[in-house]
Parts: sequence; C-alpha cells; structure tokens
Amino acid sequence: MHDTHIVNNMMAMIEEKLRHLGPDTKVIKIMVVVGIAANTTSEHLSATFKQMAQEKPYAAAQLVFKAIPLSARCAACSSVFEAKDSKSACPSCASGDLDILSGKETYIESIEVE
Repeated sequence: MHDTHIVNNMMAMIEEKLRHLGPDTKVIKIMVVVGIAANTTSEHLSATFKQMAQEKPYAAAQLVFKAIPLSARCAACSSVFEAKDSKSACPSCASGDLDILSGKETYIESIEVE
C-alpha cells in the first residue's frame, strides 16, 4: 500500500512534466532517490511502477535508483554521522537522542526525456 502511494505520487510528477513538455515527449529514464530507511525498496517500487504504469506513455522508461544513507545529528553533542538504523547511538557520546537528517526520503531526482 505504501509503495502504491509513492508510485502514484511519482506518476503525478511525471505526468505534470509531460504536460509542460508536450504530448510527443518520450520519457527515457527516471532517477529515483530511495533512502535506506524509507520503508520501501527499489525492488518494490520498480515492481509497483511496472504494474501501475502499464498503460502510460512512460511505461518503458528505465527506472534508476540511487540509495541515500541514513544521516543523523546527535541532539546531545551535535555530532553528524552516518547511522546504521534509526536506533543507532551517537559514535561520539553514545546518546540515542538523534535527529534523522536524511535516509528516509523517496523522490524523483530527475526525468530524462527526448
């Protein structure tokens, strides 16, 4: 269900771009950023996209995924570090009070057209 929502949003963004570029525009590649803690995977998004976009003019576009690591800032000492998961402890002071900076997001970074 979560993947369906993400892919619906992706498709809306692609269709908005195509509206501005015209009906003869062909989508070649879609670059999708997926954080490692995003509650989805590139495999799930790819399968969901393939299923949902079957009748769309961009159904044959290549999906390329870029993984973003989980980055956190320690609320206690302000150290910024790459975390293994959201329950990681700060490597500088061992605090578990973290603010996640990146790694949970999923979005389209770019759309290549011709």
